[in-house]
Amino acid sequence: MLGTAYSRAMSQTKSAKRNAAPRHLQQSNGCRLWCVICRLLGIVALGLVIYGLIFGYHYAQIQLGPFAPLAAALGLFVLLAVFGPFLLIHYYRAIRSRVIRFVSWLDTTIAATGLPRRLARRYPRFTGFFVERFMPGSPLGLVLSLWIILGAVAIEQVVELALEVTRGSLLPGIDLRIENLVAIMRTNTLDHVFYAVTWLGSAEVLGLLVLAVLLVSLVAKKYRSVCLLAGATVASWLSVDLVKHVIARPRPPIVDARILEPNFSFPSGHAAVSAVFYGVSTYLLVRALRRDSSRIAVAILAALLVLITGTSRMYLGVHFPSDVLAGWMLGIFWLSISAVVDHLWLAWKAPRVTVSEHALTSISLTARVAAGFVLLVCMSALVGFQVSVMPPRPVPKLTPPTVIAPTAVRATVQQKLPHYTEGLTGARQEPVSIVLVGTRTALEATFKAAGWTEAQSFSFDAVGSGIKAALAHRSAPDGPVTPSFLAAQPNVLAFSLPVGKTFAERHHIRIWSTNVETISGQALWLATASFDKGFELAPSTSLPTHQIDPAVDAERAFILRSLEQSGHLQDAQIFHLVPPESGVNFDGDPFHTDGRTLIMHLT
Repeated sequence: MLGTAYSRAMSQTKSAKRNAAPRHLQQSNGCRLWCVICRLLGIVALGLVIYGLIFGYHYAQIQLGPFAPLAAALGLFVLLAVFGPFLLIHYYRAIRSRVIRFVSWLDTTIAATGLPRRLARRYPRFTGFFVERFMPGSPLGLVLSLWIILGAVAIEQVVELALEVTRGSLLPGIDLRIENLVAIMRTNTLDHVFYAVTWLGSAEVLGLLVLAVLLVSLVAKKYRSVCLLAGATVASWLSVDLVKHVIARPRPPIVDARILEPNFSFPSGHAAVSAVFYGVSTYLLVRALRRDSSRIAVAILAALLVLITGTSRMYLGVHFPSDVLAGWMLGIFWLSISAVVDHLWLAWKAPRVTVSEHALTSISLTARVAAGFVLLVCMSALVGFQVSVMPPRPVPKLTPPTVIAPTAVRATVQQKLPHYTEGLTGARQEPVSIVLVGTRTALEATFKAAGWTEAQSFSFDAVGSGIKAALAHRSAPDGPVTPSFLAAQPNVLAFSLPVGKTFAERHHIRIWSTNVETISGQALWLATASFDKGFELAPSTSLPTHQIDPAVDAERAFILRSLEQSGHLQDAQIFHLVPPESGVNFDGDPFHTDGRTLIMHLT
């Protein structure tokens, strides 16, 4: 009985296995089929996405014209800014593994040539030193070499910028034009915001932050962190002061500055010291953190703090752009020095120390969170206080105007005033084609009576309103005019007269003030005029802008007829200021002129 039951059980088990095998194979085949279907659906979905992007861009070209590439670029930039950090955090390990795989493949490929072996036999000490410098995972290996290269590049840039500033290259002129352009874009709200931001790099705030970090590090007995942070911060302060006195570059003119600084300009101390403090702090913190997402988030936050701190110095008018750039490079140099010293220290003291032993502090998590929260509240309160307390603007010393007789206007324009406008780099552009003689009130009243509208000052809001008008295919009589420069100064006024019901076509004139006036108090204004015949991608920048009609003399004649109809034109005369010539403006659009200039006296 037992034998029969056992045999039956065995036969049933074998039968079940025979029946289960086809089901298993059937299930495996089903999974494979489902995977194939999913892949096909993925390929179809990817094709639809690509088709949708192409169709969307084509539709944008129809609706937006030359603004389509800018809209696509802005959309891509927003996507990268929003999703880039998350993608970097998510795919960091995958990217790292692929980089390591590529380096391994490259090493194998080079080794297959036999060149490393021949070099090792002929130059054993040099080859060993070179290989050790690029060995990953060693304190004296690849990471140390990268820090040394970064520091060398940074200090080379500081030296290059210093030479450019002192030997009279194009850089000082570019600096001055950018600073003057920023001056016309300032608003009261931005003044308060950037004045608060600039305190993130001030001696007061950074001194308190350094003291707080040093106290935490001392309590945690992390003396290496104390030495690195304190040494790098002090070294950056001293180096900035030394370079300032060696270069002795004056500060930007205080005509439009928001605050006043007493010492020299090159390089920016706020940019340099903030880069060192936030950079070294981030370096130490990143070495202590274990999660890649936390490391990337801390690095991005530190980079933003350094960026906005340096930018605030340029906005407030206390530094030129090259000062800020040199400050950042000097800060990166001392950050690199700190990292090099740290790696050498590790190699000397404890070459096998693990990442967990590099922790910045051994204080409990609750204490660290509480300390960070208190520090954040204090910094927020300080920034909020600085937003509400804006110091008065410095009062510049005004140069008295040059007074001339009304009959000497032509000779003054020919002999004492600039004849050509210029681009950001100082490249020569259109010649001055119109001279207006009258007060600003008379100037504005004359163009208003002729039907012209004063353009908005060049600012972020003005540019935004101009883009909205262009996208909506509507007119914008007060739409902004791209600034141009005359003797490094952007135009102070602009007037436009739309043609039709869109923002595409318009007459416009740019006007610069001078420090010359007649005996009767009539100021001299220099101007250029052109006709915008539509939108284009600028040949020089590939950005959407207005395209001018090359016949700029026709626009000069149109403005004369327009102002004659206003009843505010007293008299006009025309003379040759420059020879007839052709050229291109700052956008790369061609123009040609007979070189004559029109003088108009306003009532």
